[in-house]
Amino acid sequence: MIVMGDEEKETGPGGVERRVGAGIRLKLFGFLLPLVFLLIVSVTWVVTEVTQSTLRRDLLQRGAAVSRVVALYAGHSLLSDDPLGLDRLVSETRASDPDIAFVAIRDASDIVAAHDRVTERGKPFRPVPPLLPLGTFGDTRADEVVRDGRRLIEYTTPISFAGRRVGIASLGLSMEGLATAQRSIRKLIFAAAAVILVAAFFGTLLLSSFITTPVKRLHQGVLSLASSETFQPVPARSSDELGALTRNFNRMAETILAQKT
Repeated sequence: MIVMGDEEKETGPGGVERRVGAGIRLKLFGFLLPLVFLLIVSVTWVVTEVTQSTLRRDLLQRGAAVSRVVALYAGHSLLSDDPLGLDRLVSETRASDPDIAFVAIRDASDIVAAHDRVTERGKPFRPVPPLLPLGTFGDTRADEVVRDGRRLIEYTTPISFAGRRVGIASLGLSMEGLATAQRSIRKLIFAAAAVILVAAFFGTLLLSSFITTPVKRLHQGVLSLASSETFQPVPARSSDELGALTRNFNRMAETILAQKT
């Protein structure tokens, strides 16, 4: 028995070495599977980040669009002193989307003219310091804030009528819906990644088997030829390089056996 590093070799009949230790299949498996795993993890991370960024951008744009619509329709009601029209606009807007946390319309003096909570009407609007500016969408500004203990995206849109600024529309959009959607997307992505990883595991196993099976047959053929056993041609079931090597080995074996007789 000869020991070489992590491999052990023993000499069989005819001086042919029988190898004991990590085989080609194990080496292929150990190389390909971690590579596939890293690839899947990288793709999963990229897809998750892109998806969450897209969801957040869509939420920002949706809230900005609603805020602009409120500001567009509120101008005439403010100028004509139509509180019923403002209340209807606020109520319908609030009911149109479950993610909307509040809708407020204030006049040029920053007094609340309409609010989905009636108790706020006629009071000065309560500003809160923004945690994070999220950008502007046209004339609408978006900020991440905490109002009444809730984390919101708050939109502020000036209300103009006939070129004159007559008030401000404020709208709060809850981030709970975004968080729920992101969690759902992450679960789907991770589930898909797990399925792909399992498929990659068995695919790697199958690929290594395709490569090592012909090599094992050749190895058995060499042992059979060296030990003077009855030689059976090694089956060549493929037309690739391994198949060509097997056919050449069979011809070589026939030549050697013919010379012995």
